[in-house]
Amino acid sequence: MTPNLAANDSHPSTASCWVWTIAVMFLSKKFKRLPHLFTVNLFFAQVLTCIGMILWNFVVKENNFIGQVLTFTLLCTSLYSTFIWPGLIALSLVLLKSEDLKVSPGMLVIAGWGIPALITAVLLICGEKMFGVIDAAFFYGRAQIICTTFVVAFSIFLGGGSLVCLSRGSWAQNVQTEEVNSFDSPEDPLIENEPENQTVFETDPPPRDQGQCESGCESTDCLLVQVEELQQVADRQVARHVLMCLLLTVSLLANLSSCVWLLFNHNPGRLYLELLFFCAVVNYGQGLLSFALFGLDKHLILLPVKKRLYSLWYGKQEEQPQSDLSEEIRMTCTQFTKYHKQQCFHDIVKKRRCGKKTMVDCFLGCELVEWLLQVGLAQDRGEAVLYGMRLQQGGVLQHIKQEYSFQDSPLYYRFMA
Repeated sequence: MTPNLAANDSHPSTASCWVWTIAVMFLSKKFKRLPHLFTVNLFFAQVLTCIGMILWNFVVKENNFIGQVLTFTLLCTSLYSTFIWPGLIALSLVLLKSEDLKVSPGMLVIAGWGIPALITAVLLICGEKMFGVIDAAFFYGRAQIICTTFVVAFSIFLGGGSLVCLSRGSWAQNVQTEEVNSFDSPEDPLIENEPENQTVFETDPPPRDQGQCESGCESTDCLLVQVEELQQVADRQVARHVLMCLLLTVSLLANLSSCVWLLFNHNPGRLYLELLFFCAVVNYGQGLLSFALFGLDKHLILLPVKKRLYSLWYGKQEEQPQSDLSEEIRMTCTQFTKYHKQQCFHDIVKKRRCGKKTMVDCFLGCELVEWLLQVGLAQDRGEAVLYGMRLQQGGVLQHIKQEYSFQDSPLYYRFMA
């Protein structure tokens, strides 16, 4: 725990990034699932550290021992909590990956706040206050530096070990296996069950109470949209959490180095000042890091803004002539429509319910990607996504609610007539 560390954490712009990110977590209801529940606790600890440092700058100038103790308790507990949570978040990722390991989330929350509170209490009871010291980092002298070193080292070993276990696991293989299994046994509850002698009655008209959803679905209770939302909610954003844990571990290593330096060298030199500056820069960037990773929620912020800009830009150009499209897009759409669309429709399009009385012929984006790879229209998944985007730009296909561009994901699309 360095003096400039907490001071930079209290910077208003950094604190505002954390407050914004916490608000996004609650509005998007991500705080209800794992590991976002632990990430919200980390952000709360960082905000409380900012508040504690701001209060300390006022209390330390007054001769109010009780106020100093209470403020120091808030500051030290929240700061130690920010040190411990990266390791606990990395551990939670490993536990979530292992299906046979069941650990209550409440236990990790208690550890994330209980361990810092316990260490702070021991420091207050057994530590000796340094008179004339106004820096919160040295308020209890050498004992406080030892406690900080222990907390930081514990989190580094816990987080580093968890990330190593995570990298050695078969996370990517499990995801691929699940995708293959989903393609091998596509038991979609939204697919209309039909009798085995379906071909005999193939030319019969649909029942009177089941209409076709011919245009983009505008219903707020569309079953397909609800399925997409459930899939989005189930996204744990593992890659973002791993990146956050890695970067926070780097900042912990910097803070550990400064603590060890103070323990074995009582005369800080130029190198220590440079290390202190690095700690300040790294910790100042934590708020921006949280904002970049979790503050711009795709479904709460980015997509509504994109949809609004799209409607403003293309609202007056709905009848865009075909000649305005690039030659590559027109050739791709013409080739696909003339030679491949009918076979593709037969292979991947399924009739799914989007309401009590409506049906829609649609397919998943990942299903079209697989089909393009099988027939040789694309060499890899990236090229298949570009192919699908050209079909969407050319008006051959569209998302069922016209909210997403073409993606290699379980989103529902339909061919245009």
